[in-house]
This record gives sequence, C-alpha cells and structure tokens, in this order.
Amino acid sequence: MLLHKILFFLSSVFLISSTIAFSWLPVVVMIPILSIFMLLKILTSKVYLIRYLIIFLLSALSLYTLDQQIIHIEWVRNILISMLFPVVYFMFSGLKYESSYKMLRYIHYSCLFVIFYVILINAPQNFDLFFGERRGFIAKEFLIFGREYPFSLGVTHLNIYITYSMTFLLMTLVYNPCFQKRWLTYSLFFFLFLAALITQSRSPILFLAVVFLIYRQYVFYQRKDRLPYFILRILILAFVFLIGALLAEIFFDQINSFDNSRFLFYIKGLVHMMDEPWGNSLLLTDTTMPLLNYHNTFLSMGNRIAAILFIFMIAYMIYVLYLAYKIKNPDIKYSAYFLLYFCFHNFMIEDVVKFDYFSLILFFALYPIIDNARKEFNDQKL
Repeated sequence: MLLHKILFFLSSVFLISSTIAFSWLPVVVMIPILSIFMLLKILTSKVYLIRYLIIFLLSALSLYTLDQQIIHIEWVRNILISMLFPVVYFMFSGLKYESSYKMLRYIHYSCLFVIFYVILINAPQNFDLFFGERRGFIAKEFLIFGREYPFSLGVTHLNIYITYSMTFLLMTLVYNPCFQKRWLTYSLFFFLFLAALITQSRSPILFLAVVFLIYRQYVFYQRKDRLPYFILRILILAFVFLIGALLAEIFFDQINSFDNSRFLFYIKGLVHMMDEPWGNSLLLTDTTMPLLNYHNTFLSMGNRIAAILFIFMIAYMIYVLYLAYKIKNPDIKYSAYFLLYFCFHNFMIEDVVKFDYFSLILFFALYPIIDNARKEFNDQKL
C-alpha cells in the first residue's frame, strides 16, 4: 500500500512538472525513477507481459532509427519517447477510474496555472509581441524560473492548455452531475473562452464547437430528447462557430480563418515519410519546406521515428475509441470521448513533441485509463 502511494505521488509530480515545463527535463529526471518501479512490478507481480512486450517492441523503433536524426537534441528526444510509452502505460495500468481522474485533475490545475501566468504575467510584459503579427511571448523553462524561451506564434502552444482545461471542465460536468460548485466551472469556462479569443486563433473556437456538440449529444442521450431539437442545436452551434470566425477577422484582423495552408504541411509530411519511412530529418534539410513544423503530431512521429509508428498511432486511437464506445456508463463513455477528441484535435493541428508533450503523455495514457474504466464500470449495475 505504501509503495502504491509513493508511486502515485511520483506519477503526480511527473505529470504536473511535465505540464508546466517547456522542456523535457522532467522526463529526464523522472523516467529513470519510474522505470525502476515498472521493472519491479513486472518482476514481482502478475502483469500482462505480452502487452508490455508489444509496447517495448514499439518503443525500440525509436532506438532503431536514432541514426536518422542529424541534430543531437532530436536524437536524445527519441530515446526519451522510447521510454515514455511503457512508463506511462505502467503509471495508469491497474488504477481505478477515480485515481486516474485525480491525475487528470492535476494536469488541469497545471494548465490553468500556465494560462493565468502567461496571460496575466508574460503577456503584459510585451503586448506588442503577444497581440502583434508573431503572436508570441517570452516564457521561462518552468514559467517562474529557468532558461528563457522566446515563443514566436506562442499562442499556438497556449491553445493546447486552454483546450485541455475545457476538456476537463466538461468531464467534471458529466462525471459529477451533482457537482455543487457548478458556478465555478461555468466561470472558469467563460474565462477560458475569453482566453481563446485573446489568442486570436481558429483552433480553440473549432474545439469548443466540437466538444459542445459531443456534450449536447450526451445531454440528448440522457434526456431522451427529440431528434429535431438536437439537429436544431447542431445548426445553431455551426452558426456560432461561423460568427466566431468572422469576429476574429473583424476585431483581430486575422484574415485567415479559413486558410488551408496546413494541408500543404500535411502533404509535405506524407511525402517525407514515404521517401524515408524508417525515420528521417527531411524537415530540416528540405529547402522547399516553408516552416520547420508539420503542424501534425502523427506526421511528426512518423517522420522522426518510423512510418509504422504513424500507422500504429492512428490504429491505437481508433481502438481506444472502440473501447470507449463499449463502456456502458454514459458519464464515463462521454468523458472518454472528450479526452479522445482533445488528443485528436491538437495532434491534427500541432506538433506537440517539443514543448507540449504533456498531451503526448495523455495520449499514451488513453488506453489504460479507458480500458480500466470499461472493465470497472461494465461490472457495475447501472
């Protein structure tokens, strides 16, 4: 019991520090410690060795393709990714949903801290940078201390924190329907909505539209509402999204709300992956690539490690979606849907590996969290 408490504490510290930090230093420090606990569990208890073996084999891809990286830091990052997958699976495997939910809450608090700190402390130091053409900010490695990082287009990173907190607040409304402090949840949601407008981005507006659609589907399911009213709400939601995009153009002069340039990055990523399917650094050497970013985590992982990992990550997400669908408890089912969409949304618009890897940790944790919830709640009488 004491060992479990120590492990839960260390895992919580790891998640909080990884969320707040803009570097991989928490992974460097915590992964070796957590790996020792993982090996002890494998050696001393009955675990699904086949699952661990498959995970270790997939992780070994990162080591196999190390020589494809021409920059030392990317070489090191691939090693850390190879260790991250099995350790995160170990952290969440065997946990009751309540314990997993508590860890997700710690990530939520950490995200709120980052959002408040950047908007209230970092942004006022240079409003011209934050609201200017580059829409960035200067942040320290651990926000309050550490090396300084000049984030050009930094609001893209901030959006990931905003959308996760939105995700968790909706999970709270679903998982705790009798939650006494709903006014606080609604107030935080309103603040996050304002923060999303301040970042002048399309991403959180689209995210908000989709997750509210999922939430309305949950309410429709619970109340057995009439289908015409549900369709009407979808149309209203689509209209609100359109108005939000137009307001972003009017007030922030962002005449790119319907820009399709990201698809060009996706095509480049696919071409690079097909040219060198066993890991490559073409992102750095291709002179026709306009930005050093595919704006897509699936493509980033497929190029930095192997195309087979690109296929695995998509198959993994589809399988986890299937597991979520099989959960009989609607509160847990829709909470899982929110988490899945958070990962899918942000992976499709940004490469989270460098600075926002807490969402990559969450992605690796989806399977044990949702599979454990399926087993736990399907055994209960609804």
